[in-house]
Amino acid sequence: MPKGICRWWILGMTVMLVFVWRPGGASALDCAVNNDIAAAYEDYDGIVLAKVEGKKFSFMPTTDTKVQLTVERSFKGIQQEKLDMWEDGTWGYIGIPETEGKRYLIFLNKTAGGWEHPLCSPTREASHADEMLAYLADYELPITEKGTGGQLNWLLYIGGALLLVLVAGVIIRLRRRRR
Repeated sequence: MPKGICRWWILGMTVMLVFVWRPGGASALDCAVNNDIAAAYEDYDGIVLAKVEGKKFSFMPTTDTKVQLTVERSFKGIQQEKLDMWEDGTWGYIGIPETEGKRYLIFLNKTAGGWEHPLCSPTREASHADEMLAYLADYELPITEKGTGGQLNWLLYIGGALLLVLVAGVIIRLRRRRR
């Protein structure tokens, strides 16, 4: 195809794409917060009243923020005093500096990476959660564990790194023997 025709063909296809192709729709944070506490109790794996201690630095490349909490009361799934949770670093609101020291009723989900704060959860500041706290009082769990939620994750990272070094060493040694 001659150069001139090729350029016109690319330009024509681009114009056609711009005017013909239309995305089906986009929704940013299109979620309705469910204020029904009974339904929320069933939907989430962990529910705590906790004080935000601050963000924790993570060596892992991620857009998520790790937030350290001190659990004051637990209502479902969590019985430890110190808890690390993950939150979306762009859209989340508990991991921002202005929330440090404030108390929140937090709804969490358990994932492979630990506890995660979903964007559309009915989490709210404790001062605005009186009705929810009254309902949850019947479900309160004792806080028995004093450890932090992040200790196991560090052991997994270190173990994974050691395993990677060991496998790399074996591969290098096998290649040297073949020569």
